[in-house]
Amino acid sequence: GVNDSPGGYDDCDIDAVSLKTGQRKTIVKGGSMARYSASGHLLFARQGNVFAAPIDLASAELQGPRVAVLSGVAGETTSGEVHFALSGSGDLVYVSEGAGGVLNELVFVSRDGKVDLLSAPPAQFQLPQLSPDGKQILVSIGPGTGKGDVWRFDLERNLLTRLTFLDIVSQVLWTPDGGRMLYTTDGVPGRSFLQSLDGRSPPQLVLTSDTASNVSGFSADGSSLLFSEYGAPDSNVSALSLDA
Repeated sequence: GVNDSPGGYDDCDIDAVSLKTGQRKTIVKGGSMARYSASGHLLFARQGNVFAAPIDLASAELQGPRVAVLSGVAGETTSGEVHFALSGSGDLVYVSEGAGGVLNELVFVSRDGKVDLLSAPPAQFQLPQLSPDGKQILVSIGPGTGKGDVWRFDLERNLLTRLTFLDIVSQVLWTPDGGRMLYTTDGVPGRSFLQSLDGRSPPQLVLTSDTASNVSGFSADGSSLLFSEYGAPDSNVSALSLDA
């Protein structure tokens, strides 16, 4: 929705805006990814479907009802991207759901390009983070950034373990000493938590942001957290003292 940052855009409006006057009007309620086809149609997406409706460009008005022309089109739930495009002649290309982008695998890639597949079972992996000692990986599993949970993959034991049960994790980082993780939950306000990896203590809220926050790292000694608020027009990079 329009109040999520980031978020899906199925319930958004599609407006026509005059480049000469700046005048705008809503022509579709509930849709995203508007495209104009040389056939004289407006194409747009909603819930994995692509619709087409005839449009008059002079008046910027639809001339008929929307008709579904594709279903099962792949997309990114957290950015609103729907994977279809049109050529100038009106040919349409798209990625279908389940065409290889849903599940992925964890791999090591050497500097010369050699790929070594890890034994973790295929999943919707996002944002892998290697531990400081190189023996473990923190990774979000879910359909997109901000729509998953943190898991830990132990490279020595080939063991995948779930660490959070929130379904809204957008970032995860190791602390420099490798003993704790920091994860950020999606939405406004954005919240970041420190959590021990042994499960012996509850998560500690260390940062609340009025807008969606982007946590970028720690100082070398782990005493400060670096972050910015990417939803703010005058965003700065800030350091938060964890000791204080």
